[in-house]
Amino acid sequence: MPLFGAPGERIGYELYSHPDGAPPLVLIHGFTASKASFEVNLAGLREHFTVVSVELLGHGDSEAPEDPVFYRPERAVRRILQLLEHLGYGRALFCGHSLGGALALRLALRAPGESRASS
Repeated sequence: MPLFGAPGERIGYELYSHPDGAPPLVLIHGFTASKASFEVNLAGLREHFTVVSVELLGHGDSEAPEDPVFYRPERAVRRILQLLEHLGYGRALFCGHSLGGALALRLALRAPGESRASS
């Protein structure tokens, strides 16, 4: 799994490209979970979207810094937006579960013309 971000706070992500360039859908798991939360849904989602599955700090393959400041929601939102910019996506859909749902809503509020959220 690739890692993205500044050393010490890099997040893991998996990119599942769609052959027809379908819009990106970012999947954000809940607290104490990982990208595996969405594994059962991947096949169906990949039929319609370019899927980006993100692992939050301290989860899955992502780094786990000791300083709690790195885990603040605004930092998580900034990290995900930077990842999308890195991947070349100006617009995206967000789907989150639990904590991931709260972050999906924050992402949509941060860039309302560029995103859609679902939780």
